Amino acid sequence: MSELGEEEGCPKEQPANLDAIIARPVKRPTPPPLPKRPPPPVAPMARPLNTAAPVDASTAAAEIPTSQGASVPMPGSTPAVPPPALPPTPTQQPAVCTPEQQKKFEECVRPLTAFQPHPLSVIKIPRQIDEACEEFKKFQTCVADVECHPLWAKGMTAMFSYACGEGGEGYKKVRQCLRKISAEETVKECVTTFSRGAPTQACLSANSLLTCAIAPIQTECGEETSDWVIKYVTKFATAIDPRCKLASQLPIGKVIGVGCTAEEEAIIEHCAAPLNDIGARMEELFQGGLQAMIKNVNSLAPVFAGGCNLTDEFRQCASFLLTGRTPCVVSSCMIHAGDGICDQPDPTKAIDDNLSCVFAQVQEPSFAKCIRTTLTTVKQFTLSSFRNILPKFVDCTEEIVRAKCGETPINVLRAMSSPDICPVGPAPIVPVNKGPERVEPQIPTCTPEKRESFDQCTRPFYTRYRMLPITLINEMENMDQVCSDVSIMDGCSISTRVCSSPEQTALKKMIEQLCASREAFDHYKICLKSVASSQQGTSCMSEFMSSSPGSRCSSLQNAATCMAKQVGESCGDDALTYAFAAMNDYARMMDGRCRVDKPSVSLATGCSEQDMVAYLSCESSIDPFSFRPISIIGDGSKWNEMCTAFTTSYKPCVEKMKCRFEPVSSANMQLFDGICNRPLTLRDQQSFGKCLSDYTNTEKGQKCIAAMAEVDPMAPDAPSKMCQVLNTVLQCAGGDVEKECGYDALLHVYEQHTLWAQSYNKSCVVQSPEPKSVPSNTLDQSKDVEPQHVTRDETTPSGVLQKDITPIVIGVDVVDTTTPAPQETTMTTTTTTEAPETTTTHPKDITTPSVKGAATSLLSAILVFFITLRVF
Repeated sequence: MSELGEEEGCPKEQPANLDAIIARPVKRPTPPPLPKRPPPPVAPMARPLNTAAPVDASTAAAEIPTSQGASVPMPGSTPAVPPPALPPTPTQQPAVCTPEQQKKFEECVRPLTAFQPHPLSVIKIPRQIDEACEEFKKFQTCVADVECHPLWAKGMTAMFSYACGEGGEGYKKVRQCLRKISAEETVKECVTTFSRGAPTQACLSANSLLTCAIAPIQTECGEETSDWVIKYVTKFATAIDPRCKLASQLPIGKVIGVGCTAEEEAIIEHCAAPLNDIGARMEELFQGGLQAMIKNVNSLAPVFAGGCNLTDEFRQCASFLLTGRTPCVVSSCMIHAGDGICDQPDPTKAIDDNLSCVFAQVQEPSFAKCIRTTLTTVKQFTLSSFRNILPKFVDCTEEIVRAKCGETPINVLRAMSSPDICPVGPAPIVPVNKGPERVEPQIPTCTPEKRESFDQCTRPFYTRYRMLPITLINEMENMDQVCSDVSIMDGCSISTRVCSSPEQTALKKMIEQLCASREAFDHYKICLKSVASSQQGTSCMSEFMSSSPGSRCSSLQNAATCMAKQVGESCGDDALTYAFAAMNDYARMMDGRCRVDKPSVSLATGCSEQDMVAYLSCESSIDPFSFRPISIIGDGSKWNEMCTAFTTSYKPCVEKMKCRFEPVSSANMQLFDGICNRPLTLRDQQSFGKCLSDYTNTEKGQKCIAAMAEVDPMAPDAPSKMCQVLNTVLQCAGGDVEKECGYDALLHVYEQHTLWAQSYNKSCVVQSPEPKSVPSNTLDQSKDVEPQHVTRDETTPSGVLQKDITPIVIGVDVVDTTTPAPQETTMTTTTTTEAPETTTTHPKDITTPSVKGAATSLLSAILVFFITLRVF
């Protein structure tokens, strides 16, 4: 045993079963409870927690815990008195999920997941939040007697509880911008990475999501939106792991434990007290605005110097937690900021020189511009706000600062502004009899000898194989040979792979991934090759085949996008997803800034992602009115406001779009234009609107219109689904609407929804309702009530049919009455002019057609028929 080992309590004589002892898991030490004491006037020095007094190594018993938790005394020793420990917490047996419970839970959660929960915008279509919250209430009731809940469901429940509860009002203020930002490619990639994380890693996944997405959210939507998202994601993370702390909420100057037990938190709090006192002083240096901060740059030097001295003491005090033996992660971005500073002979001078060098560049025009566009935009200058804006400042000034001051100040500023966890590791082990010695890392370099060896090993492979868009590799017929060749090449180039170019490394990694997923690749490769070999595919490939290394990324993107639609139609969406995932991985390894994203929006709609963002911006003007079936908007008393928003915002916005999403754009325009710009139709809508919206806000109404959540109006199947769903909604709600609002209201609903359905699908068939005997709305013959005469709207759009009790049938084979022959136009006009006014009643007083009226209608129809025959 070494002297260091003996100092740590090891016996002088090596035990015979030393390897077995080392292999056993180490039992986590339990510190005694710390007494409460008043804070000292000065920062205390860190000392290790008190443990049992050491005894002579020859007589002490070093107890080694076994895997079952028992202690085994070392050979030749006597048992020692263990340190005081807290009583063990009884372990809770996990609930066993029976197939019946799993099936029950799946049935309960299925209607809620139809809204497509989202980690940032709550659901895919935020304007449906009211319907989603109603479904969430049903979900909670449904699973009340289910004991077995998946781990992810706890997080989802917490997110909906916040969005539908205390965060509901805030969500309605920020949801428009959230939906818009969630459609941007950078944020979509953050969400995709988050969705791949396991529920057991919820804390790390949530931290990564915020690290990735919070900056664009703050930039595009402001502090109110980013604060709401942080609280929302925090609910998810802490529901699954109550110990989770999100890095965006951690103070920069404080040492924090993430995923730690109460005992481990106590150790961190004790050992980090001096460092936390130093860190608290940093906040004072940022008070008073930007000028005061620049003036106080020199004051950071003694703070950093003190932090450097206390960092070593902290590492000694909390050494057990820093070894990685427990899930507890110790985080301190201030300690990370000291990297490259604290190992200098004079840390005070080092931090002073580095930060002074940074702000000495203010005379440079480009540096001054960066300050104006980043730091000066902060209204209230604090350490927290400085930390939020600093990444943009560093990105803007990185090139000039690195050229004038080196890498160290960049690293310091990035550590101070890190929105992520900053894990602290143990101090390097220093030999007992030697002084501290700085060891520089050996950076591998490609020497001429290594280059020659690498080329000799890899030239046959890279000469034979190359990457191609869509097909991925030029020789796919014999993948057994390909996989064998890449394995041989990788083996002979292990010691010289430092000489590999990024493009060579990307090709090798991609082929290894293809070999690892042979079954899927073999399933898709024939179809992918047929697309690439077609006339269109050859044309799309031409740019890539003649591209230079500098244009490789753009040519790959263009070729992939050019063939994407044909791949989707010929090979299916799964093949398209597989090919684009492989190409994107290749592109990122070839060039860290290159991306090849699957053009899902353009394939489905013909428009780009930017067009999608523009359309969502247009739609945000009508989102507050809760667009829905039956009542059209959520509050029937706000039709004036709705029509104003449509006329002044939504309609001009959509009309200006270069690429319009169809049929949803035209369908919405026709629906709202037919209501808002037709005086009599608007009058009817306002007359029935309050009753209809009150119905849709009831439990029955919500149940009927919930089917609309299944329709994505921009999806390729929207025309067929919209027809089906609107029929389902009308069949479900028709009886209640007639009972609550009257038969005329029901006919009005059918007219508007017929126009709406036909805008999506001209072959859609909607059956009008038959009048039912509704006691509450039947005309009382004992009362002297005369029917009210209402003139119908003669300016109704041509697609709207007159109110009638006969079935309304809309199909592609129906004669279009808006474009009759000239002779028929004359006759139709005459008939319309001479027809008497249509007699209708108040919505609550329904009368049925008389026999005489029916006979008159029959005679009129026969007369028109004979006149038409004479014309022909």
